[in-house]
Formats: sequence, C-alpha cells, structure tokens
Amino acid sequence: MSTPQVFYSAELRWWGTGYLPQPVTNALQQLPGQDQAPRLDRYVMQHTALSSIKWREGALEVKSMTADPTELEPPLERFGPVTFWEKWRLPGKIELEGAQWLSVHKYRTLAFYHPKEGWLLQSPTTPIPAGCQLEWSKVEVKGRTYWSLGLEAFDEAGLQGAEALVTSTFIKLMEGISELEGLLRHAQRLDYPRWLRQFSSSGDLL
Repeated sequence: MSTPQVFYSAELRWWGTGYLPQPVTNALQQLPGQDQAPRLDRYVMQHTALSSIKWREGALEVKSMTADPTELEPPLERFGPVTFWEKWRLPGKIELEGAQWLSVHKYRTLAFYHPKEGWLLQSPTTPIPAGCQLEWSKVEVKGRTYWSLGLEAFDEAGLQGAEALVTSTFIKLMEGISELEGLLRHAQRLDYPRWLRQFSSSGDLL
C-alpha cells in the first residue's frame, strides 16, 4: 500500500437547498476561480459527526476532527463555527466489508487566497495547498440539489495559523461580496460529516 498523504486544515462551510442565488454566483465569478471536473464521491454512512470516510478518484479518504470547533469573534459569531481536521488519502483499492455507501455528485469551482499573493487561480504548492481554498459548488444527493460554500485553510504553522487564515479570508470575502451576509446568515453552518448525517436513515443509500 502506498504511503498515505496527510493534511491538516481549518474550515468554514455553509449549505442551502437548490442553487446559489444568481447575484452571489455572479460576484464569485469575478474571482479567479476555476471550474473543476464533475466528481462522484461515495461516502460511508456513519453514526458519528466527527469523521467521514469516502471513496474518491481511486483512493480512500478519511477525515477526522482534531479539535473542538471554535466560534468566530463578534460580530461574526453567527457565521461560524470553525472546524479543524486531519485528513488521510490512501491510494489503491481498500475493502470495507458491510459498509453502506452514499453517492454524492459534486460540481465545484475553486479559487485560492494567499496572504502575500492575493486571489489565485490555483494553489502555488502541491500536494498540500498553501493559503485558503474557496469552494462554491452544486451538490446532488438522492435526486436533490443543494448549494455549498466552503473555506478551507492550510498553514505551515499548524491549526492555529490555519484558523487565523480561514477567518481573515472570510472577512475579506464578506467585504468584497455584500450579498453574502444575508445568504450565510440563514444558511446551515455544517461541515460535511454533520451535513451527511441527514441521509443516514433515508432508505437505499446508493
């Protein structure tokens, strides 16, 4: 088995049903974002909101919460919390006997913010990104459509540095796109593992 890649990040994420409002989409499209190829991720359904396991593009990815979520400082506390994650990517076929899988179709656009370089079309480093990734996406699950907006920050200083970066990027984004405040105030503030729990008892998961 190949050596797993390990990532540490701090994240903010919001959800809503249907599609992002067009004024918000238009504003986001002014950033140097890049449409990603449509992707099908298959998640193992679990009874915990502290981790997720998914099959993505020929690899198993495990995401686990590493610290308690923290609220944003006033007056931004209504838009949090920030969550903290450790992720492993395990290439190659791995059998999970007895697992129930949920198919999640994703149509994503990504942009990156770097404190020294501003908004970028793509991360200046790989495989671990530098800076903060902004993702806006259409997500389809069991024939229903949802929108999601996420910020995920990576920092060499660790989770504390990532938390500061995801917060400062969020402030910059809010200052640049006035339509976001009203949208996110009423959105679901959930990371992927918590959001996926709503599907855990909805019958056939495939």
